[in-house]
Amino acid sequence: MTHDEVKTFNSRVSKLLSEGKLREALADMRVHSERIMAWELTSRIDAIEQHYKYMLKYLADGVTDPERDNQYANIVSAAYSLLDSVTREMKVPETATLYFNMVRTRRATAGRGITALAQSYLDTADRYAAEAESVARELFSAIWTTFPLSNSDIESITALTCSEEVPASVRRMMVSAVWLGAIEYFDEPRMILLAQMYIDETLPAEMRLTALAGMMFALLRHSGHIVPPKLRHAIDAMKESATWHSDMIALCLEMTRTLATAEISRKLRDDVFPELMQLGKEIEKKISNNELPQINSPEDLVENPEWEDIMRNKGLQDKLIELSELQSDGGDVYMASFAHLKHFPFFNHISGWFMPFDPRQSQVASIGSNNSGMIELLTSMPFLCDSDKYSVVFSLSSMPQSQAMGNAFQKTPEMEEMLRSMQDEKGAEDRSRAFFNGYIKNVYRFYNVYSRRGEFYNPLAHSAKITTLAIVGDIFSEADTLEVVAEFLFRQKLYGDAMAVLTRLDAVAAPTAERFQKLGFCAERSGDYVSASEYYDQAYLLDGNSRWTIRRLAVSMGKLRHYERAAGLWQKLVEQEPDDIGLLLRRASSLTHCGKYAEALPVYFKIEYLDDGNVKAKRGRAWAQLMLKQFDEAETTFATLALSAEARPIDFVNAGHAALARNDYAAAIMHYRDALNIGGLTPAGLSEAFDHDAESLKRLGVDTAQVPMLVDAISYINMNE
Repeated sequence: MTHDEVKTFNSRVSKLLSEGKLREALADMRVHSERIMAWELTSRIDAIEQHYKYMLKYLADGVTDPERDNQYANIVSAAYSLLDSVTREMKVPETATLYFNMVRTRRATAGRGITALAQSYLDTADRYAAEAESVARELFSAIWTTFPLSNSDIESITALTCSEEVPASVRRMMVSAVWLGAIEYFDEPRMILLAQMYIDETLPAEMRLTALAGMMFALLRHSGHIVPPKLRHAIDAMKESATWHSDMIALCLEMTRTLATAEISRKLRDDVFPELMQLGKEIEKKISNNELPQINSPEDLVENPEWEDIMRNKGLQDKLIELSELQSDGGDVYMASFAHLKHFPFFNHISGWFMPFDPRQSQVASIGSNNSGMIELLTSMPFLCDSDKYSVVFSLSSMPQSQAMGNAFQKTPEMEEMLRSMQDEKGAEDRSRAFFNGYIKNVYRFYNVYSRRGEFYNPLAHSAKITTLAIVGDIFSEADTLEVVAEFLFRQKLYGDAMAVLTRLDAVAAPTAERFQKLGFCAERSGDYVSASEYYDQAYLLDGNSRWTIRRLAVSMGKLRHYERAAGLWQKLVEQEPDDIGLLLRRASSLTHCGKYAEALPVYFKIEYLDDGNVKAKRGRAWAQLMLKQFDEAETTFATLALSAEARPIDFVNAGHAALARNDYAAAIMHYRDALNIGGLTPAGLSEAFDHDAESLKRLGVDTAQVPMLVDAISYINMNE
C-alpha cells in the first residue's frame, strides 16, 4: 500500500476509536489485516472483539460491574495497540526508513530474537571483546524494532539490565533501546518496564534516570493516547519514589534547556568563531609589524591588557562572557564544535549515540593503551557528554603522532583540583541535574546530527510540553515547581514557553508584580502588545513605583497608538529624571502623535537646550511648529535639516508641506523634487508620504484633492529636465 493509503487508514480508524465506535474500528482493522495476510493480528482482533461482546452482553443484561470502566479502557488501549500493529505491518514491505530496513533485514535473515541475543551476550566470556560488542549492537536493534515486546522479551531485558556482571555502559544502552522503541509505537509493556526500572532502587541511579527520561519522551510522543489502567498504576508507583519530584524538575529543566541550544550554536558559528579567526589574523599582523609583543607563554595572553582591549573593541569579550554564563548555567556550548566530529564509523550504528563513555570499550581501549592520560582526563570531565568524549578520542587517534597528542592531555595538579571541585558530593537534585545534563546532550546530538535524523520523532523539540502532560501534571500544578520552571525558561529567553508556565502559575498562586512584569515582557517579545499592556497594567497596579514597569507599559501604549496614555507615563518618568534626553524625546513624541503640539513644543526646546545637536528634537520641534502654523520657523528648520549630513527624505517632504501650507506652490514643488532628486525618495514613496500626512495637511488648510495633480506636475518637470 502507498504511504498515503496507510496514513488515511490510520487516521480513519483513530477517529473511530476516539469517537467510541469500537465495533466499526475493529471491523476496518480486520479487513486490512486479512488483506495483508497478517493472520496473527486477525486473531488478536477477534479476541478483543469477543471480549468486547462479553462486556456489552453483561451491560445489556443489567449486570453491575465496578470494573467495567477499567475493562473498557483496556479494550480501547488494546485496539489502539492493534491499530499500530496493523499500520506497522502495512508499512513493512516498502517504507525505506532505517527502522523498517532493520525490521525487513531481521525477518529476511531470521535474525535472533531478544531472548536469544541477550543469552548470547551473557554467555560471552569477554564482554569487552569486539564480538561481544557486535552482539550488543544487534541486541540494541532487536529491542528497538521489536513490537510489541512479549513477556519473554521483558524477562530477558530485565535479566540483562539487572545483571551486575554486565558492563554498566551496556545496561544503560539497552534502557535507551527500550524507550527508542516506545517512541516508534505506543507499547504498554515497554513503558511499564521503564516505570519498573525507575522504581527499582537496586539499579544504578544512572539507569533509573535513563528510564525516567525515556518514559517522559514516550509520553510526549503519545500525549494524545489513552493511558491504560496498568500503565497508569505503574506511573503512580513512580510518583511514590522519594526522588520523583526532584528528578522530574531536573529532567524538565534539562529538556527545556535544549530549546536554546540552536541559538547558542548559531552565535558560536556566525558570531564568535568568525570573529576569533579574524582576531587571530589581526594579532598575527600586529605582531609581525611589531605593534604587539610576541607570545612566549600562555600567561602572555592573560596578562597583556592590549589583547583585552582588542577583544573589547570588537565586542568579542561581551559575547564570550555571555557564552561563559550560559555554560555555567548548563548551556550546551559544545554542540557547534562537536557536531562535525560524528563521522566516525562508531556513530554509523544507532547504538553508538547511546553508549555511555567506557574506557574499556574495544576501540577506546585500543587507543587508550598509548593515550592513558587522555582517556583518564576525558572520563573525569563532567561537562562533556559521552558522545563528545568518543568524538575527542576518535579525532585525536586519527591524527599523526597521536601518542604525543595523548600525552599532552596528562592531568596537572591544577586540573585535578578543578575536576575534584566539579565532582564534590552534591544533593540528589544536583546529581540528577548533572546526569540529565549529559544524557540529554547525547539525545540532542542524535536527533540533530545523526545522518538519518529526519526519520525520527524528536521529543526534545516538544520539551516545553512536558509540563502539560496530564499523567504527570500534578507535579507541575504546584506553585513552587512552576515558579522554578518558569524562571528557568525566562532566563533562557524562551519567552513563549515561559509565558505558558507563568500563566499556569498565575492560576494557582497569589498575584505578584514581578510575575505580571514577566508575563508582559513575554507577550511583548512575541509581538502581542495588547496582552503585554494588560499584564503591565496589572504589575503597575501592584507596584506603581517600578520605573521598569512604567517604561514597558509606556512602550506598549505607544505600539498600540494610545499616545495620550503613553505621554502621561513618560511624564511620570521625566518627573524623576527631568534631564534624561531619552525620556524627554519619548514624551515629546507621544504628545506629538496625540496632537498635543503646544505641550510637545517646550519639551523639544528643552531637549535642544540640553543637547543642541539633537536631530530628532529639531525634526520633532519643526513638525510641532508646522502643526501650530508657525510656517516660517518650521520651513527654516526643515530646510536646515535637509542640508545637514543627517538629512532624510522626510525632511525635504516636510519642508514642502510647510511651503504648501503657505500656498507657495513653487517652493513646495522645489522641496518635493529635492526629496526625489537629492533625498532618493521614489515617486511611489512621495505618494505614500502624502497619504500618510493627509489628515495633517487638511488640518493646515491644504486642499488634498490637488495633491495628485501636484505629484504629476513634479513628474512632468523631472521628465522635461
